[in-house]
Order: sequence, then structure tokens, then C-alpha cells
Amino acid sequence: MNEKLKVLKMLEEGKITAEEAEKLLNAIDRENVKGKRLVIRVKGPDENINLSLPLNFIKAMMKFSGKCINLIPEDAKEKMKEQGVDISKVLEEIDFNFPDEQQVIVEGRDSDSEFYIGIE
Repeated sequence: MNEKLKVLKMLEEGKITAEEAEKLLNAIDRENVKGKRLVIRVKGPDENINLSLPLNFIKAMMKFSGKCINLIPEDAKEKMKEQGVDISKVLEEIDFNFPDEQQVIVEGRDSDSEFYIGIE
């Protein structure tokens, strides 16, 4: 049983209060993000972009400003757009409860470039 379900089960059984459950769930969320990074790689004929941002930083930026799209270089956004990837939608939909292993969000390639967005 995953950690969140255990907390909810303890709440259901009356072993902890709702306030204690909230604190535990928040702690689990913080721990799930710790050390993980959003990785964006774009390889093209003229240049390569390799961007790696801590998820905690992205999460904080999204709470503070609502957007972190400005952290991504324009040429990287253009190359992804050419491949049909709307990076702003990808960032809006990030779920910060990723499993421990690496997760590919989206990747693609054409004749002269390739891109990858994932959690590592």
C-alpha cells in the first residue's frame, strides 16, 4: 500500500486527526519531489540545449508566479513547437508525485532534431 493510502486509512480508522493527516500528506508530497529534476533536451543541427531544473524550484515558481515557461530558452520552445509539443501545457500539467524511477513525459524527433522532456 502506498504511503498516502496508509495515511488515509489511519484517518479513516480514527488513529489520527484530519490535521495530522494533512501534515503527513504534505510531508509525503515534499519528499516525493526532493532531488528530482525536470530535464529538457533539444538536439538540433546547429545547437544543443540541455536544461535541468529541480522540481522543488519549479513547484515554488509555479506557486509564486503561476508560470515558469520563461525559464526555458526560446529556441528550445520553438523546436518543441515544431514537433507539436506545447511546453507551457506540459508544465501546467506536471504532477509532482512521480515514482522514484525516471519518467519520460514526451520525446520526439524529425530528420534533423530531437527532443526529450522527462523527470529524472
